[in-house]
Amino acid sequence: MCLVANPVISLRRAVTILLVVDDVGAQKLYITQHYTVSFPNSVKIITSTVRQQEATECKPVTYISLTHYAYVRFLQLLTSGDIHPNPGPNSRSESLSFSTDTYMDLINSGISVMHLNIQSLKPKLDILEIEAQLYDILVFTETWLSPSNTDDDLHIINFSPPFRCDRQDRQGGGVAIYVREGLHATCRPDLAVNGLEALWVELHANQRKIIIGGIYRPPDSNNNQFLLMEESIDRAFNQVCDNVIVAGDFNINVLNSDTNKMSRLITSYNAEQLITSPTHFTEHSKSLIDLIFVKEAHHIITSFVADPFIPDLVRYHCPVVAVFKTKQTQTYCIQKKNMALRPREL
Repeated sequence: MCLVANPVISLRRAVTILLVVDDVGAQKLYITQHYTVSFPNSVKIITSTVRQQEATECKPVTYISLTHYAYVRFLQLLTSGDIHPNPGPNSRSESLSFSTDTYMDLINSGISVMHLNIQSLKPKLDILEIEAQLYDILVFTETWLSPSNTDDDLHIINFSPPFRCDRQDRQGGGVAIYVREGLHATCRPDLAVNGLEALWVELHANQRKIIIGGIYRPPDSNNNQFLLMEESIDRAFNQVCDNVIVAGDFNINVLNSDTNKMSRLITSYNAEQLITSPTHFTEHSKSLIDLIFVKEAHHIITSFVADPFIPDLVRYHCPVVAVFKTKQTQTYCIQKKNMALRPREL
């Protein structure tokens, strides 16, 4: 067996990895945090413990989000030994195809919040071990958890145990928020409302107090549930804090419309809804129902719809991301279609 450890483009937090090439050319990427990533047609996670003699031959390199790149191209990148720092745009018009360095500079320039309708959290924890490492706050809706699922069962490496709002009366639904280790966050149950699937946390970073909420509004919700959601949002927006960030699946399509009741509710608080591209796709439709809206939009460095990373789904949600600053910095807005960057108006 041949052991290869090549440097990868500098992206985010260091994770020790080792590319293992066996005698017949099959290639696997070993990550020494007790799981293995293999590369067939799509990413597959296989639980494995790396042998110590292999781990000691690794060199620290930096994590890369594997599912955003083609299998062959990624292996070429690992083994080439000659990596250009700005390889140019990807040919896929729907991807975030500006330079990797620019993308990661934006992600790393503040605290990042990612929301995803996960459609059952526990079976997807393996892939989240990979994809979650890009972000600081993870907001998941439709977690489908119950009290029988312990926090130990839901661990994501480098993140504290999740804050949870599990659906009690029937299966499905639910909200969970993960906060990266090293960030100080506390639950705010006083902002929640009985009968609403919502979860609020208070984050303290660089002497700033930020309220972050995750909300799931089921598609069959009635007007009373909308009023409960409005009450919970009202409680959050009336807090004394530096910013309020709300993310979730609201099941109201706001694409190309500012007259629906969700858009009117956001506007009534002088808040700004950051996501403008479709987030939910079916066989015959696309809609914008996964939203992030904020009280102080001038604190936002960038926001965008990321590529989906849950494989083999016909109907799926895309992750939505916002990065907010905790100190003065240049801000940008990502335009996904033409991959252009423009200064955001302050």
